[in-house]
Amino acid sequence: MVNINNVGSNQNTGIKEMKKNMLLILGGFVGILILFLAIYSQWCKNNRETTISEGEGSISSENKKIFAQNDTVNLNAEYFKIYGDNASGDSFAIEFYEPEPTGDFYAHMIQLKGSLYVKTIPKIVYDIANSRHHTPIADLIPINIDSLSKKPIYLRNKFSNDEETYIVLEVVQNKLARMTYEFGIQNTGICIPVHFNGKPTMMFFIFNNMNGYLMKTRDGWEGKIGATTFTSEYFEETTIFLPRDMTAFQNLKLLERSFYYEAGDFVIEKGQVYSRRILNKPLLKTTMDTLYSVGKTHYKNLIVGEKNNKKYLFNGLLQDITPPDGFRAIGNGEIFSVLANDNKVYSINDIGTLSKMDNLEKMKEGDTDEYHNYQYEIKERNETSFYITCKGGYGTNSLLETYRTTPISKLGLAQEVTFVNNKKRIRVSTRNIYEIHNYLVAEVNGFYGLYEFDNIVNYNFEEGMEEVVVNTELTSLLPNKYTQMYAHEMTQLVFFEKKGLKGYFPLHARGRYKELSPFINNAFARFTLPDGKKGWLQHNGKEYFD
Repeated sequence: MVNINNVGSNQNTGIKEMKKNMLLILGGFVGILILFLAIYSQWCKNNRETTISEGEGSISSENKKIFAQNDTVNLNAEYFKIYGDNASGDSFAIEFYEPEPTGDFYAHMIQLKGSLYVKTIPKIVYDIANSRHHTPIADLIPINIDSLSKKPIYLRNKFSNDEETYIVLEVVQNKLARMTYEFGIQNTGICIPVHFNGKPTMMFFIFNNMNGYLMKTRDGWEGKIGATTFTSEYFEETTIFLPRDMTAFQNLKLLERSFYYEAGDFVIEKGQVYSRRILNKPLLKTTMDTLYSVGKTHYKNLIVGEKNNKKYLFNGLLQDITPPDGFRAIGNGEIFSVLANDNKVYSINDIGTLSKMDNLEKMKEGDTDEYHNYQYEIKERNETSFYITCKGGYGTNSLLETYRTTPISKLGLAQEVTFVNNKKRIRVSTRNIYEIHNYLVAEVNGFYGLYEFDNIVNYNFEEGMEEVVVNTELTSLLPNKYTQMYAHEMTQLVFFEKKGLKGYFPLHARGRYKELSPFINNAFARFTLPDGKKGWLQHNGKEYFD
């Protein structure tokens, strides 16, 4: 007979043992999981790297120098914190926080030291969700290059009114940006998209002397460039209510913003363009065989490239503005002009627009600009000598200094001595000060010769100086054997004719052309050789035949 009580007791003992074993197994599993998480957390701390997307796939850099112009910074983060520091040097004055499995955070700081990299450190932040210093990244509106490049972004200083209060920011598809202040100063730089958790959310900027970032909140655009925090809040046409803001907004809209290249914006070497602060990655998609800038001033240049015998043209934002049908040469007079492949000369602007140029554009005598101007004048002393005076100043009225040479001989038998414009007075702008040639034209019995006198002007104008008498020497350049000799300005080549053949001094020592036109825009002149061949003469002396 089976003892029912013993059976029940054995069954209870088995169940207890089974529960005990299950608890041991579960405890062991939990312990393994905790150990795994601890090991994983420590591994993350020791091996934390940031990945940069590069078109196809991604790359991880052991030394963390991970910037390339076409790259995107990818971070996993849920909060960010803005610092009051300047966004300059190696800092962007912003920090990003990513939760780690243990409940603490990784703090990501993007820094710049010759290359762009991300420094990551573990950090403890208490009650981050309720911290007024930390903002959820989820509150930001996603942005990308496409949305930024559609129209200019107008921004104002968020906290104060000073001379750098208002800017307009323009971003282009090739990830370059130009910032223009209300008073006209411009800065050109590169921009780097930053993706958070796979979404394009923020843009970082690197200019020559400062850094910056831009994001979009529910209140509009907000960011920091250098020491200034900017916002678009209450600075859109429909939201402006302060008169000063409205004036600034209209000024920025009407401001003629230049997309020309400023010498020094970038480094041009070995057929490529580089940021002055990030030298390890090129900015042009294609490396040129030859690459150089052209322009008459520091602030107004274009970049010319040559690749496989084809010429390319880029503006200051490195946009390809090459004419659709190509071009043979570019001239940099008062405006840029190109000799196109259709054998015609056009003006070209900073966005690549071509316009017809049929006539030489001349600056009339007496025209002035924002630069210093001064006026040379030949004054008769007696029948055998003369002297040259020079008055300098701003515009036409405020003449600050007067110079006068000692007496100069009338060059032997010369009946008339003039400047290259065949007049005894000529006005010059110091805008082209280093291109000025101090030419004199002497006429003897209907034939002309060319002479040059030494500089007599101190270009550091000082108000109230008395007349300064200076010595000058004349140098003979061309003998009195020419039937024509003329130039509209002292900065131009001198046209001459001798025995029916024409040329431009100093490009030519003797006449070469049967027909020779004035230069269009001081860049290209039409010519015909004695044998009938025709073409274009560039200001540098190079000929382009039809």
